[in-house]
Amino acid sequence: MKTNLAANAMANVAQMLLSALILFFLYRYINQTLGVDKLGVWSVVLATASASRLADLGLGVGVTRFVAQHLALNQPESASAIVETALITIAIVLAAGLLVFYPAFQSVLNKIFQDAELEQALAILPYALLSLWLSMLGTIVQSGLDGCQRMVGRAAIGIVSQVCMLLFVLVWVPSDGLLGLAYAQILQAMLLFLISWFYLRSSLKNLSMF
Repeated sequence: MKTNLAANAMANVAQMLLSALILFFLYRYINQTLGVDKLGVWSVVLATASASRLADLGLGVGVTRFVAQHLALNQPESASAIVETALITIAIVLAAGLLVFYPAFQSVLNKIFQDAELEQALAILPYALLSLWLSMLGTIVQSGLDGCQRMVGRAAIGIVSQVCMLLFVLVWVPSDGLLGLAYAQILQAMLLFLISWFYLRSSLKNLSMF
C-alpha cells in the first residue's frame, strides 16, 4: 500500500512538472508564431466557454470516491456502472447546456471584441466548446482511473496527450493559425478521452467497449 501511495504521489508530481514545461514551450511558440493578440483571443474564448464547467455537477469527484468504494467491496460491476452513468450524464447535460447557452457565449464575445478579433473569436468558439466537452468526458474517465488507483497510468496518459498537442500545434498553427490551435486542442482532448477509456477497461472489465 505504501509503495502504491508513493508511486501515485510521484506520478502526480512528475505530471505537474512535465505539464508545466510542455505548456511553457507550447504557449511560447504560439505567442511567437501568432502573436500576443491572437493568443489573447483564444484565451478569452476558452475562459468564456469554461463557465460551462459548472455543469459537471461534481461527478468527477464522486466517480473517484464511489469507484474506489465499490472496488474495495469487490463489486466491479457497480464500479463500472458508476463510470458509465456519470459519463453519459455529463455528456448529455453538458452538450445540452452548451447548445442552450451558445447565444450567450456569442453575446459575451461581442462585448469584448470588435472587428477582426470578433470574427476570429466567433469562428473558433464552436471548436472551443467541442474541446471543452471532450475534456470533461476525459475528466470523468480519468477520475475512474484514480478510483482504481491507476494514477501512474493516468499521469502518463496526460503527459502523452500534451506532447501530442504540442506536435499538432507545430504542424497546424503555422498554416491555419487559431483554427490550427483549435484543431490541436480537440485532438488532444479526444486522445486523452479514448486512451483513458481503453486503459480503464483493463481495470474495470465490465465497462462497455463503446
